[in-house]
Amino acid sequence: RLGVKYAPVLPAVRRKIAGLGDKAAVVVQDVAPGSPAEKSGLKREDILLSIDDVSIGLLPQIQVDLSTRTGSVPVEILRAGKPLTLEMPLGDKTPGP
Repeated sequence: RLGVKYAPVLPAVRRKIAGLGDKAAVVVQDVAPGSPAEKSGLKREDILLSIDDVSIGLLPQIQVDLSTRTGSVPVEILRAGKPLTLEMPLGDKTPGP
């Protein structure tokens, strides 16, 4: 799990965000404490565009694809209308004793 709750960007909000156009996007509603989303620096009201260079329109598939990976992945967002790239750490999937 990435630890983020999100919702579609409403058309009225979309029109106010310069550069968003028809890009797939969701707005962050909540970030779980201690989650990869929190560790990456995601905040409420960030506009999430892509994770690991994959359009956020494919978010359910992204979550499945990342569930077995380690390391970190780039997260493209808009914050206060400005583009920003964060690094989201993924969980350590190595089996322990």
